[in-house]
Amino acid sequence: MKVLLCAAEVRPFVMTGGLADVAGALPKALAALGHDVRVMLPKHARIDAEKTPMELLRRGVTSGVGGEGVSFDLYGSDAIPGVTTYLVDAPAFFDRSGLYGEPDDAKRYGFFCRAVLDSLPALEWTPEVIHCHDWHTALVPVCLKRVLRDGERYRGIATVLSIHNFLHQGVFEVPDSQEGGEREDVFRSGDVEFYGKMNFMKGGMLCADKITTVSPTYAQEIQTAEYAGLRELGLMTGLEETLGTRADDLSGIVNGIDTEFWNPATDGYLDEGERYGVEAVDRKSLLKRAVQRHYGMPESEAPLICSVGRVTWQKGLEIWAEAAPEAAAREWQFVMVGQADEGYGGLFRELAARYPERLVVKLEFEEERVVHQLYAGADMFLMPSRFEPCGLAQMIARRYGTVPVVRATGGLKDTVFDADESGETGNGFCFREYSAEALLGALGRALDRYGDHEAWRKLQVRGMTADYGWESAAREYLGVYEAARVGGTAG
Repeated sequence: MKVLLCAAEVRPFVMTGGLADVAGALPKALAALGHDVRVMLPKHARIDAEKTPMELLRRGVTSGVGGEGVSFDLYGSDAIPGVTTYLVDAPAFFDRSGLYGEPDDAKRYGFFCRAVLDSLPALEWTPEVIHCHDWHTALVPVCLKRVLRDGERYRGIATVLSIHNFLHQGVFEVPDSQEGGEREDVFRSGDVEFYGKMNFMKGGMLCADKITTVSPTYAQEIQTAEYAGLRELGLMTGLEETLGTRADDLSGIVNGIDTEFWNPATDGYLDEGERYGVEAVDRKSLLKRAVQRHYGMPESEAPLICSVGRVTWQKGLEIWAEAAPEAAAREWQFVMVGQADEGYGGLFRELAARYPERLVVKLEFEEERVVHQLYAGADMFLMPSRFEPCGLAQMIARRYGTVPVVRATGGLKDTVFDADESGETGNGFCFREYSAEALLGALGRALDRYGDHEAWRKLQVRGMTADYGWESAAREYLGVYEAARVGGTAG
């Protein structure tokens, strides 16, 4: 099968989160199964051409967006093994310090969606399926269905839209200026109209042949009006009903992780004497000491708990801040690493100041080596999310023998299962109610189990030996691609 995967960010070129991990790992897994898989992303200014070498393939490709006749160059790279990657070079749109959050994001990613399609004649290659990831590429199905459907080159292309986080939908004001042509037709169409604004995700949901999201539970949750409190943010009003009209074409597929990159036995960010497998899991204690020294903590035998990732409303860490004073009656240390949204920094810095010997908060990006040491050296991984589409961190933690304590929502519910008292079943500790009390209950059970060396070791080994690879998910996606080719019900 010929598949083009398009995304705003792709590992190893550029990344801000889990989307890039998926967009880099899935095509590699599909290619390993024998398919012709190619990737397209913008040539962002942040991409390091020395680390990801590329060559100019086509110069001056003309986009059909609006009446502007915007042109762009196409670069190619083989940085993903077995996969050809194309980069759309349009400095006016992507020569920026950041990937998102610009005032002209609608124009930038509207251009990219059309550039994906305009690249195909220049490349003299036509995919059978275009797999679009999140709102940044969601206008590709709209352009195909509403603008290019009569073009001979485009007539047989099926589309799949993957929703990685329904919180981010690409909602913008409708452009005031009449820029003319097809772009205005797309921007002002009923597909993207959303309470007087335009919603890229809505357009993709209505026009893609099939829709996926990143876990079966999340696929169910995003069809409910009160899902994870999103109505509080005013983002779900009406859109859950829109998704409900495509329920028969929606499926949830749990992500894998890159098991070569995340492997404690071969991890290039760990020293040779620090690496370990199930037969040497006690070596985790060396990494634990390294983490404690790095953050100036006492070198204690107390269980070390960590949290790695963005500190946002979604991640639910404020119930940990509420629970910490009561939890302090037990022995533990805690390290939190990740950029914080406005309003969260003060909360956790105050908590760290209250417990300086046992709680460290670093609210910024940490160097890669330290992150790998943290996954390897911690005993537990805390993830009390309000909602979690899939989550990769809990799977990475288990790969390193670090036992997750999570709220049972979305992909966390689909990948972390409560351990029984003997340690014979389960792979972590879960709680359902979103409250400090429920978190304390799960954490208390984890701390109790930590004191039982044999039961704890069983949990660690079970986590380290599970299958986290992408092959199973890739085969599920192939099934979705085939279904999109023969039976999508998009309007």
